[in-house]
Amino acid sequence: MGQEGRPSQPGGFYNTGVNISGNSGSNIAFGAGAQVTVTQNQTAADALARIDRLLAELEEAAARQLGPAPAGDALDEIELVRAEVHQRRPKTDSIRLTLGRLAAAVGSAAGLLAKVDEVKELVTLLVH
Repeated sequence: MGQEGRPSQPGGFYNTGVNISGNSGSNIAFGAGAQVTVTQNQTAADALARIDRLLAELEEAAARQLGPAPAGDALDEIELVRAEVHQRRPKTDSIRLTLGRLAAAVGSAAGLLAKVDEVKELVTLLVH
């Protein structure tokens, strides 16, 4: 991995997914020493594409579900997130703060908050 938290080579993979070890059997971990680790291979390009799709979905949903002022605030924050994740070296702190403001802008709209949480998880994979 490069210093900026991305794979050193273009198209490198981030590892996430499932590994069961310790006292295990029949795909179930149990007892002392049992562990479950999740692992899947995902490229930075895959993560960015998923983030872009979620942000587009958030834009559409915010415009439909929120009043004019909160929707405007949400759209502003979505644009900031989109711009930052596409930087060569995305700034984790900036993204985290912007996502926090986005979550506040969407308020208690559960479906929108769930999408914000999905973006947060993908950004974590992208920058670490």
